[in-house]
Amino acid sequence: MNTSFDKHWAIVDDDTIFQYSIGRLIRSVDPSIKITPYFDGNEFLAFLNSQNRDDLQLPSDVLMDINMPMMDAWSFLEEYEKLDLFKEKSFRLHLMTSSISTEDRKLYEEKDYLGHYLVKPINEEIIKTILDKK
Repeated sequence: MNTSFDKHWAIVDDDTIFQYSIGRLIRSVDPSIKITPYFDGNEFLAFLNSQNRDDLQLPSDVLMDINMPMMDAWSFLEEYEKLDLFKEKSFRLHLMTSSISTEDRKLYEEKDYLGHYLVKPINEEIIKTILDKK
C-alpha cells in the first residue's frame, strides 16, 4: 500500500538556517503541514530505502536543494530513478537553488517528472503555488 500524506513535506537541504526559515514559512502558510528535515540526498535516499513496502509513509512534497556537499540533487535523482518508488510517482519533487546555472535549469527540464524549479529565496507566494497544485 502506497501512502502519501498531503500535509507532510520533506525539506532536503544542508543549510540548517534555511531548514529553519523554510519550515517557519511553510507553517505560516499552512500550520497543519508536518515538515521532516533531511540534510543531504543520501539521508533522504536512506529514508526511502528504509520504508516498509506494505506501509509506506511518504511525504506528499519534497523540496530538495540542488547543490549539497554529500549527495547533490542530481546524484540523488540517479539513484531515485532506480527505485520502485520512482515508478509509482509517490511524491512531488521540487528542486531549489540559489544559483543561476543554466546547466541546472537544462537538467531540470530534461526530467519531466519533477515539480517546480524554485530559485531561492523562497517566499509565501511560491509555497502557495505548490499547495495550489495538489
